[in-house]
Amino acid sequence: MQQFPELKFPTIDLEKELLNWSSPSKKIYGSHDTKNFQSSLAISRIKSTLFLICSKVSLKNVPEGILDDNLVSFDSKNGQPGSSSNSDPSRNVNATKSTKIKPDLTSILKPPSCKMDSLSPGVIAVLEILSQLYQLFKETPPFPGQRRYGNMACRDWHDKITGNISSILDSTLKPLFLKLKLKNSELQYKGFKTEIQYYLLGSFGSRERLDFGTGHELSFMAFLGGLLMVGILSPEASTGQEILITLGKYYDLMKTLILSYTLEPAGSHGVWGLDDHFHLIYIVGACQLVDFKESFMGIESTDDSDVSTITTTIMGHRGRGRNPGGSRNPAVLNHRLGLTPTSVFDVNVLQTQPGRR
Repeated sequence: MQQFPELKFPTIDLEKELLNWSSPSKKIYGSHDTKNFQSSLAISRIKSTLFLICSKVSLKNVPEGILDDNLVSFDSKNGQPGSSSNSDPSRNVNATKSTKIKPDLTSILKPPSCKMDSLSPGVIAVLEILSQLYQLFKETPPFPGQRRYGNMACRDWHDKITGNISSILDSTLKPLFLKLKLKNSELQYKGFKTEIQYYLLGSFGSRERLDFGTGHELSFMAFLGGLLMVGILSPEASTGQEILITLGKYYDLMKTLILSYTLEPAGSHGVWGLDDHFHLIYIVGACQLVDFKESFMGIESTDDSDVSTITTTIMGHRGRGRNPGGSRNPAVLNHRLGLTPTSVFDVNVLQTQPGRR
């Protein structure tokens, strides 16, 4: 067995110097830039965040009641949200009758099986951010009438979150940042917010294209990575269940947006692709089934039927209903055969040019 080495998560020493914070900008324009990206500090930090997430969720169940099983898929007949005819009953999703979207993110801070005092302040802050974004969604219902492509009301929602994101972060993350008691803490926070809000705003699809894909998932992981690197989320103290709760509520919000605004997949890999909208969630779910730190190779997965994974629950939602029988998907099978989490993520996300995801 290949032993997994203990890795130290990269953190930023905010005490050492006033960092030169800036809003991220596009740097990848072609294959040459993509190649350079593979040896960059940025990709190293992305992979470190992914490895930390995978190690934390290893052999951990999704807490009961965290995910909204009513958020399933488009009704194939009318393009409206409903239950998918391809849903697997083992996923605890009603596959026989249509269900309306009734996401209850207003109670997002009180997961049924988790006490408030068991969640870290950083996790509570992230959940509160998602809750406030959901409230803005409730104030921005889809425009009536059927549409083949995205509902234009989604652009209004994006405008609202862009206009409110600064105050939302100030009310949730700023108190935790200031508790770090840094020199020039107000100035440091201003720079930190400039960068972290870019990742957060990029996590919910494209306002212009009215789509959502793996690049937006990646942006949310970068958001979590930023919180981990500055210490708002603790790389050491964060638990697997806290990560699963955070990801679960993010995906509940994203499924609500996709289904309500009929967001297009930002690039489809065809019948054998993982999913039209999601990729990261497969990796997280696969790591729930194995002892991640024990070995990458020769892994024998646990019996899926006895494990509550975020993949099997989240993937009751199948985008446009493509790719039934996902368990036969070669890419999913590769996860179960024990490839490293980054080996598949590299090829499908990190080694692709933006706009091709």
